[in-house]
Amino acid sequence: MARRTTTWMAAGALALAALGMDASASRAATVTIGDFEGSLDAGWTTSGSTSTRTQTFGVDPTLNNRFLELRTNGGVSSDTALEAFFGFSAGTIDALSPNGQNVTEGSGARLVLTVAAGDQIQFDFNFLTNETTGFAPNYRDFAFSSIRSGAQGEVVLADVFSMTRQPTSNGGWSQTDWQTASYTFTAGGTYTIGFGVVDVLDTQIDTRLLLDNVLWIQAPEPGTGVLVSIGLVVLATRRRRVARRPA
Repeated sequence: MARRTTTWMAAGALALAALGMDASASRAATVTIGDFEGSLDAGWTTSGSTSTRTQTFGVDPTLNNRFLELRTNGGVSSDTALEAFFGFSAGTIDALSPNGQNVTEGSGARLVLTVAAGDQIQFDFNFLTNETTGFAPNYRDFAFSSIRSGAQGEVVLADVFSMTRQPTSNGGWSQTDWQTASYTFTAGGTYTIGFGVVDVLDTQIDTRLLLDNVLWIQAPEPGTGVLVSIGLVVLATRRRRVARRPA
């Protein structure tokens, strides 16, 4: 099944061309900051019930051999504890709840990253749950992501109504399938990037968020393409002048 790709918050298209040449090599790069091969990558911190796994209910990683799994069962026992972990103000996670119901437990992972304007973070996620739409809207478990630097910025990735199919070895589980989301930073700075999954109203039915292939896509340095382009123009002009010089 083809993976769905979504842009979470775009600041506009980024493009740089200099007379047909790639002028962005001085900084532009794609850095894997979350492949979760064997353990957490450098800089990651988790809270609640989390682990890296090779497979869960028939779902395989999108990159290499492992992914990070966050589980509601065995997670922190209140939304306030999870809010403290992410640095959220009180009531933030309840406010994200698609049906406005109380969040009871959950788990999270976070990473602190210093970026430049135009940089992008991209990640793969899969939301799995044992909840059914028959119990919704009351028991509408959900997963969320956040990117914060002072002001809050959270978004719901998926909830019980986002399911597309059952995994191969499902045991009653449903999933969204792997999806890709991205965020473009409009301003440089140090950001806390967070991912969480939570139970709503009860603590009996388990829900999980899988995370893999977290990429930091660095934008080219401003002005690099312009300088290279000018250099090429000057060089071409000089060559024309040399060619016109009488023998």
